Amino acid sequence: MRTSRRNRGILPRRPASPFTFAGPSGRIGLIAAALALALGVELIGLHPEAQARQQASIRRFDGSHFYLGPGVPDRYQAVRDRLAALEQTATPGYYVVVLRSSGARSPTATRDYANVLFDTWRTQAEADRRPFDADHSVLVVVALDNHQVAVHTGEAFKALGLKGATIDRELIEDSHFADLARAEKYPEAIVALLDAADRWIARHDPATHRSVARTSVPAPTPTPTGGDSESAATGRSIALGLGIAVAAVIAAVIGLLWFVHRRTRGHLDQRIKEVRSKATDVMDRLDQLKERIKLLPASSADFQKTPMAGETASLYEDVQARGGRLWDRWLQVMDAVDRAEKLAAGVTSPFRRKALHDAEATLEQKGVFEEIQEGTQSIAADLDRLDGAHEAARAEASACRAALDKLKERIDAIAKLGLPDRPFQAELHGLMEDRDRLEPQLLADPLGARSSLEADRKKADEAAGRLDRLAGLYADAQKLAIALDATRRQAAEHRARGLRLDEDGGNPDPPLARADEARAAVLAALQAGDADAAGRELASAQALADEAKAAIDRVREARDYARREVPERARVTERLRAAMPHAEADYHRLEAEFAPSTWAEVARGMDQVRTLIGSFDRLTAEASDAASESSQRYLAAANALRGLAQQQKTALRLMSAISDRLNALTSVRAECRKRRDELEAASRQVEDVFRRNDPLVGSMALDLLGEARRNRDAVLAASERPRPDWPSVREGIARAMESLSVAQDQAEVDVRGHQQLSDEYGRARGELERVADLLSSRREDRPAANRRFRSAAEVLDHVAQELAAPHGEWTRWLDQVRGAQTDLQQAEQLARQDILLASQAQSEVEAAANLVHQVQSSGSMGFAPDTSAAESALDRAGGLLRSQQYEAAIDAAGEAQQLARRAYEDTAQQAAWRQMQVDAERRRWQGPAEPDDGGSTLGHALATAGAVAAGVILNNVLNAAAHAGDDSSPPSEPAPAETEIDTGTGGGSWQDDAGQGSW
Repeated sequence: MRTSRRNRGILPRRPASPFTFAGPSGRIGLIAAALALALGVELIGLHPEAQARQQASIRRFDGSHFYLGPGVPDRYQAVRDRLAALEQTATPGYYVVVLRSSGARSPTATRDYANVLFDTWRTQAEADRRPFDADHSVLVVVALDNHQVAVHTGEAFKALGLKGATIDRELIEDSHFADLARAEKYPEAIVALLDAADRWIARHDPATHRSVARTSVPAPTPTPTGGDSESAATGRSIALGLGIAVAAVIAAVIGLLWFVHRRTRGHLDQRIKEVRSKATDVMDRLDQLKERIKLLPASSADFQKTPMAGETASLYEDVQARGGRLWDRWLQVMDAVDRAEKLAAGVTSPFRRKALHDAEATLEQKGVFEEIQEGTQSIAADLDRLDGAHEAARAEASACRAALDKLKERIDAIAKLGLPDRPFQAELHGLMEDRDRLEPQLLADPLGARSSLEADRKKADEAAGRLDRLAGLYADAQKLAIALDATRRQAAEHRARGLRLDEDGGNPDPPLARADEARAAVLAALQAGDADAAGRELASAQALADEAKAAIDRVREARDYARREVPERARVTERLRAAMPHAEADYHRLEAEFAPSTWAEVARGMDQVRTLIGSFDRLTAEASDAASESSQRYLAAANALRGLAQQQKTALRLMSAISDRLNALTSVRAECRKRRDELEAASRQVEDVFRRNDPLVGSMALDLLGEARRNRDAVLAASERPRPDWPSVREGIARAMESLSVAQDQAEVDVRGHQQLSDEYGRARGELERVADLLSSRREDRPAANRRFRSAAEVLDHVAQELAAPHGEWTRWLDQVRGAQTDLQQAEQLARQDILLASQAQSEVEAAANLVHQVQSSGSMGFAPDTSAAESALDRAGGLLRSQQYEAAIDAAGEAQQLARRAYEDTAQQAAWRQMQVDAERRRWQGPAEPDDGGSTLGHALATAGAVAAGVILNNVLNAAAHAGDDSSPPSEPAPAETEIDTGTGGGSWQDDAGQGSW
């Protein structure tokens, strides 16, 4: 995995601690826990096997494409779906592994894990006979706690350039993986990374550009080993370190328990203080309230004169009882505080946590202080009522006296109107007696007296309101009587001048009589004091009075309307009769010149006009007779004249419809005659286009021209009939013009298509000759390119024949020419790819041969590499190259290189083991070296553990950790140099302060 340079020198993000420590005790517990953890981890880390175990475990390959490590929540269904889609459509094999951690925090942890995992899976797949194309696979490893991602690609993709910096730049950075990972959108980040990889491989054509990456041969790397004495010393150091770590952990746990105990005890003491402080404040308020209750009777001069009684005394006793209950509730709170203090005082051990919890539960008094607060507020409000009770009662007594005086005034006013006042006098007398009885009780029971006086005041106000309504109804009844008299006088005056007012709907006498009856009912209800009944009867009487007046007005208006409209209707009848000959003439023209279907609906209107005009004189005479002085049926005459006016409008509309239809048909006829000439001209123009381009016009255009001719002939024949249906002729002309236009457009399309086909065919012929020259000049091309070329040549030969024939389907042949051009392009591309693959295969075979020769010439400590398998693979690669199987030749050459490296590594390992045996034998004869300072192995172990623990504590406390790749263990002997090999694995980290490619 490659780490961006911008990440260097930036502190890695520390995981949040599950505990929060405060104060000196908290810092001591933190340092003790950090010392124990660092000491145990670093002492164990001195052993090489312990360091190896820090890397995450490798899951066995079972053929799946997605693996989820332990402890990682499964929310990666989107990744599984994307992998399934890629497996169906893509050549590469994609594999994704999501882990909690890939091992120790270092810049290369995830990259190293990905390399080991890829090689392990390849070996397991071969052993289990599972499909795993190592050359065409992409492995993505995401380590969440390491904040790192690694991408390992197969050899074929490395050869295309998909490795190292290319992965960092064009996959991880372009997919914005780091930005999504910083937002903890891991499924989205992985899907984006897979899509970026798939796009990159698609752009570089992985199906035809498969090759094997060139890797250099590693130099021999001897494996460092120690003698028996060094192994024994290391074992003793590990045992001693583990013992010290266990002791430190126990001390840290005890310190943490004591810290938690002190913290809980301090919280309990603070809680006791808070509850006691609140209880003291409540006690002060209760004392003040108790004192006020006690002094209330003595603080009021009225209560000193007369003791409390009735409702007032009951409220005072209730206030005293509630105050006593609040005091008892406060005493219960104080008892709970005392019990909690006793329980807390007896807890001295950090292991008696239950006693502390019991003490804190004793203090839990949910809602007690709120309950006491609400109780004191309620009692204070009642005391305020008692303090102001006499003043409020005296004010209510004054308001009651004013209401009774007002009621007496209303009773006197009713009596003056002549209405009965006895019931109201009795009600007034009862209310005054009740007032006189209640006023002496104001001193002893002001609350009860005030309530009763308030009820009497409301009764007096209601009685006064009823009296006001009766007086208003009586006044309205008097006004109604005046209005009825005025209507009678108006009717009498009209009758005196000759207007009888006796027809139905125009006689005011019946509603006037009913109005008098309703008014009498109003007066009767007022005498009985029933305001509701009087209101209903008064409304009915007013409606009847309005009806009588309206009847007189209707008759007068009808008489005036009839006198005005009778001569007007006669004049309109004469005008209609004079216009009748013109309508008859228009009707006869329609019959003679136009098809009946175009004017049939207006013909029925002509008969209706004749009937209507014949009835107008009779209707006018009947209306005039009804409006005469002798008949005086003015309302009937007005209705008849209104109906006559409506019929005359109907007759005029029907006559106008005949004239309008004649004008419309005449206009359509003129338009059709004009457009018929346009149709003949357009037909001649289209025929000329077809004659000039006859060989180039296709069969579809000829069919369209035939349809246009038929439409033209049909519409011309219809226009020559005796009485043509000109609206239909107009529609037919429009259809014929449209069909001619469509035929001409298709002919022009055919002409342009023929020209375009000729041009495209010429260019395709030139392309065919150029590709033929390329194929004939090289031998590396394979059958696929030749098949494409032959297919294109056959198509172009056939198109040449079609171009010589008339009336062809030029568009269809144009598509085939373009397809042939595509085949030629693909044939050229395939040929050039074959040339490139042949060159690449030749290069790979030569590189494999050179590598095998280098390995054969190497050797050490008397061991020589066995390169027989590599030589066999190299021979097979040469044969495949000669048979033009370039991809297989590249694979065989890569296999030969791998076998050669493996033979070299086996030989180097044997030489290294032999060298270690020689070194061990020499140290056994020389004896163990004494320590320089004369100290024991225990001293060295303790010194090393102390140094490591101090470094870890400073790192955690000061938050100044070194770079993730630094190792705090003692440096080992430098390994022998090896030739650089690019593993092809790229990656990045997403720490908080990193830039591009990190989160």
